[in-house]
Amino acid sequence: MSYPDVMVGIPAYNRPDTVRITVEKLLRNLNYEGNIRIVVSEDGDYDATRLALARVGDGSYALKEVILKEVILVDGPKKGLGANLNCLLSIAERWSIDFILNMDDDHWLEESLDLTPHVLHLQEDIKAGWIRFYGIGHHNYVGVLKGRYWYVKWNSPDLYIPSFRPHLKHIRFHNHFGKYPEGRTLAMTEEGFCHQCKDKARKAGGPQVLVPLMYDLDWSHGVGVESWQSKGH
Repeated sequence: MSYPDVMVGIPAYNRPDTVRITVEKLLRNLNYEGNIRIVVSEDGDYDATRLALARVGDGSYALKEVILKEVILVDGPKKGLGANLNCLLSIAERWSIDFILNMDDDHWLEESLDLTPHVLHLQEDIKAGWIRFYGIGHHNYVGVLKGRYWYVKWNSPDLYIPSFRPHLKHIRFHNHFGKYPEGRTLAMTEEGFCHQCKDKARKAGGPQVLVPLMYDLDWSHGVGVESWQSKGH
């Protein structure tokens, strides 16, 4: 059986050592039956991140043998988070990759995650578009349980349905709802995109956001509360 390629898209900004650990933990804990390409788009100091990623697997972490995983660093557009996320989408489109795992540069995967069943589910169900893996608690969602996933209703009271926390998505989600708003702060980029999706869903429906029935994977936040967003970027 052949499996479609998956791209891991990581928008980064001036946290070279943090993103190095992020990538190392992905190489250690992320599993998939097909090809994975990890793409870091650095919107700040490209050379510093290049040097940091060159040290991946230098002994700080006991990495397992990694097969069919590539780590690629690109120079971001330097126009803010929205433009950087859209840059990653453009790369996936150029490579004809339909499945994207998006995450921040400081989201650390601390235990094994097999993407295979989630990719297959998105491939089989065209009504599904986005699967969330982290930061589900404390949201006011209404959903319908179908098999191993909660399908979140677009009329849920909470705004943050397609959250920027780690998630796997099919490109059809963006084909329907559009790309990310640009020229905004980090917080307003996420808020604006969530409004964009909810507004369109009210008028024209669209692919749904899913939460796995067993979603409580162990992730950690590499920089804790001292994030760029907390500093008003």
